Amino acid sequence: MSQFSKFVERSFTPPPAAARAINVLLLTGVTVQAVGTRRLEDVLLAIFLFGMLVPAGISAKGFTWLIGRMQAHPVLSSVYVALLLTCGGFALLAHVLPRRTSLLVAVGLALSSRVVAEIRRRRDAASSPRLDGRGELG
Repeated sequence: MSQFSKFVERSFTPPPAAARAINVLLLTGVTVQAVGTRRLEDVLLAIFLFGMLVPAGISAKGFTWLIGRMQAHPVLSSVYVALLLTCGGFALLAHVLPRRTSLLVAVGLALSSRVVAEIRRRRDAASSPRLDGRGELG
């Protein structure tokens, strides 16, 4: 088996301090750009990146705890995810489409993704053999 080890992809996990430093630098750069240009696209991109990177940057274990708590509150998690997807989608689409069109597409994608995720969650919970809907027995 060792003869094939050079063909196997190895995953590299950066040290937590390096990941946090990259998060801080990225957020600082995006925030400076948003304050400097004051364009809606840059402000929403900064909001999107803050929502994605700050919880994980504070604590990786805290981020998993936050995700677990958000699953207990479906309305709060739906609003959080919809806002993040809308901000990120608008910030990306605004570079190639007009503002109004990119906003409508981003809102539509965010809402439809939440609906699809909820349908899949309910279908998976209904087909689960456990009473609490959490997967396989044992």
